[in-house]
Amino acid sequence: MAATRETLQIPVEGMTCASCASRIEATLRKLPGVERASVNFATEQATLTVDPERASSRRVAEELERLGYSVRAEPVTLVLQGMTCASCASRIERALRRVHGVTEASVNFAQEKAHVRFNPALASVDTLVGAVVASGYRAHVD
Repeated sequence: MAATRETLQIPVEGMTCASCASRIEATLRKLPGVERASVNFATEQATLTVDPERASSRRVAEELERLGYSVRAEPVTLVLQGMTCASCASRIERALRRVHGVTEASVNFAQEKAHVRFNPALASVDTLVGAVVASGYRAHVD
């Protein structure tokens, strides 16, 4: 039976030249479970073919940070339901900030929305929604 392969697309911040891209590419190729890695300086994108049992986007993000680069944070707005006061908004905000990979989270009680910036290599929108649900509220993507 052939092993399952997965393609990861990871947005990279902090590259200043083609040598940066080459350095990142060479380092990522050495990670366990990485079969192919290419880094495009112009698009600021790393594309990897990995064995998902041995390599993960989280591990790639950690390696990028070790090298002095980072994964570009993505914004998302969540529509919230079930809040009754500013304390509820604070509780949701704290829950979102505790999610590994979240760089910024703010909840607007009046608008019933959460504005979140997160590292897509470390967290997903489903993880963010799950954090809101686990804190006792409902959420969906705007």
